[in-house]
Amino acid sequence: MQIEQIVREIEKYRKRFSRSQVVITGGEPLEQDLSGMISLLKQKKTFLCIETNGIYFQPLDIDWWTVSPKDMADFYIAAELKEKINEVKLVVNKNLTSGIVKNIRAIGDDFPIFLQPDFFDPDRYQNTFSLFSECQEKGISNIRLGIQMHRVLGVK
Repeated sequence: MQIEQIVREIEKYRKRFSRSQVVITGGEPLEQDLSGMISLLKQKKTFLCIETNGIYFQPLDIDWWTVSPKDMADFYIAAELKEKINEVKLVVNKNLTSGIVKNIRAIGDDFPIFLQPDFFDPDRYQNTFSLFSECQEKGISNIRLGIQMHRVLGVK
């Protein structure tokens, strides 16, 4: 779709849901140039959120930055992104440790870190709660439990 088409579709929903916000996610949104679309949406006073894996950065006029670093990239977060973070989401798997959570917390303590169960792990809830407990015992602040609702609902 062309940028103008995307914005028109969003505007249709905004007429029905006037207090809505737009979340840009799915795949890795920052692998493409979003500046034109963001500019048009901001002209229309749209509240914009983005969920990124943290590898890439673009200086965009985003209102809410969610960073969800992945183990396949060693939980890397681009330096330019670190000052923008509003929340971090981490999928709990065998590679995520309290040490990694502590390193992410060292970026700053003004954003929550959500630990989310790996939907494909049969012990997902126990493993997530164990890591949460370990983080609490080690004094790592502002750690929360979350869930990947799109997995639960089967949304693709």
